[in-house]
Parts: sequence; C-alpha cells; structure tokens
Amino acid sequence: MRLQRLGTVLALFGGLAHASVAAVVSRPYGGAGNETQHYPEWTVRDLFREVDLEQHRVWVSFLLLERGAVTAESRCMLALAPPADADPRTWSWYHRQCHGGIGRGAFVSWGYAAAGDRAVMTVVSEARDRVAIFTFPHVNSGSYLGDAGPEPVFPILRK
Repeated sequence: MRLQRLGTVLALFGGLAHASVAAVVSRPYGGAGNETQHYPEWTVRDLFREVDLEQHRVWVSFLLLERGAVTAESRCMLALAPPADADPRTWSWYHRQCHGGIGRGAFVSWGYAAAGDRAVMTVVSEARDRVAIFTFPHVNSGSYLGDAGPEPVFPILRK
C-alpha cells in the first residue's frame, strides 16, 4: 500500500521527481532472514513557505519529526534564492541542505505542479540513506502550509 502511494506521488509529479527519489528502493528494507525491517515514519509539522517577490527569495521552515517525537533539535530552515528568471512562487528546486537540528544536514527538494497548485517535498537524510515524500496542496494560497504525514521512510539504494 505504501509503495502504491509512492508510485502515485511519482506519477502525479513525474517530471518533477529528482534523482534521489529515482534511487528509492521499491521494496521494504530487508532484515535478517525473511523478516522485514521498516524505517520509522517521518512527519512534517508546521511547514511555512514565505515567498518574497520584492527580494526574490523563498524561506522554508518546518519541524521534522521521527516517530512523532518533538525536540528542540528538529527544526529545518532554508533560505533560498531562485534564479533571476524564475518565478519564486512556482520555482522547483532540489538538494538544498537544512540548517538546524535533526533536519540539520538533511536535504530537501521541492517540485511544483501548476495543476492544483500543489507541490511534492522530499526529505533525504544527511547520510543520504533514507527518504520520505510529502505532498502539499494549494501552496500559493498562503505562507502556512500545515502538516504532512506521517509518511514512510524508504531506504535509498546504493550501487
């Protein structure tokens, strides 16, 4: 079921998926023997995305929770400068590193889809061995985009 959801998200945002999503393994992480080991779930809480058209900047801030645990160390903050020819409201970006806490060192990507004014946000662990995918509707209707998840965390396949 979770893999079906991952496939649906990737289909909805086909052209927007970035390289780390393409590397996601398509089966649960295998433990010893026949048992299956799952990574914990991640939740994005209180996502703020402030777009400043005058300064041509985008600020993103959210709490990244693992198994629902809130700590002072879990805030991710990004200060982004889109290319001069990009509209900051619809700009898709990838592989930007968080500052602050659990999120510190994690990499975030954002893909925008005009249909439904929605976005998919991926969060990749600092070690680049885990990824979770979050979706947000109506991303240009305001700065506060709310919560998403919990979502399964998938291992990233290494060659």
